[in-house]
Order: sequence, then C-alpha cells, then structure tokens
Amino acid sequence: MVIKLPQIHIFKSFFQLYGYAKENNWKGIIIDWSWPLELKTGFKGLLFHGIAENWREFLFFFKTRNEFLQPTFFSFFGLFNIQLYGNPCGMNYVDLWRQLIELTDGRAWQDNHHFSNPDNFCYHSKKFRILDYGNPQCHEVINLYGKKIVKEFDPNYKKERK
Repeated sequence: MVIKLPQIHIFKSFFQLYGYAKENNWKGIIIDWSWPLELKTGFKGLLFHGIAENWREFLFFFKTRNEFLQPTFFSFFGLFNIQLYGNPCGMNYVDLWRQLIELTDGRAWQDNHHFSNPDNFCYHSKKFRILDYGNPQCHEVINLYGKKIVKEFDPNYKKERK
C-alpha cells in the first residue's frame, strides 16, 4: 500500500497574493480567484488542484473498478489516498507513448501528461495498470480504451524509428 498526498503550493499562492497586494491590485485577486481549478497557476489551482485530483481518482476507481486502474482503496476527501503500490513499468518513453497512441486511436493525446509518463504505469498481477488517473480527460480515455489496453498492451513493443 502507498499513501498519496496531493501537491499543495501554499508558498506559491502566498507570494502570488503578496504580489497583488503589493501592487494594490485587489481586482487582480478577484479575477485570479475566478479562474478554474484546472488552471494550476491560479490560487484555487495552486491550493486545491491536487486535492481535487486525488478525490476524483478515488471516485473514478470506486465507480468503475476498471481493470486498467491501480486500485485506490480509500480517500480522505482527497487530502490523502491509499492505493495499492505498484513499481513503475520502466518502459522506454517513446515505445510506451507510441503504443498507447495506437491502442487509443490517438485519444491518449487528450491527457498526454498522464499517458506519456512511464512512471505512471505498473504491472500488477501481470496486468498493465495506470497509477495516477485523477484527471477527467484521463477518465474519458480509460472508459473508452482501458480494457483494450489491459488486453492488448505489449511490454516488448518496439516501434521502428526512422
């Protein structure tokens, strides 16, 4: 088991707030606060984006039980998650990314941050699984292609490079 903690950027948000206050730009603070949570450079994103992703990850596993997901057994409202531990797959970045692009008919581009990182995948019970999947774009791809990826993923895949 592993405990996953969200990234909370308290100091960055404090210095951002300080910058607005120093310039007496109170309207800037209001505008910044209106930015969506997914925008990681705004106050809400800096403080709450990781918490929201942890919570969505837990809910997505709980609702779907998709076999491509490394199980997330518990979440304390996103402040910490308890997930089954998995060693990163250690696959070459280029081969992993190309294979996932092929298996998802190019849809892995919707969330290239999660799908292109070899450290975000593991093998558990001889099944290829994703470790970090809190992003809604990631959910869409997993709903469409998760079972196919588990069934057809080839750890020995090598694409000829030109």
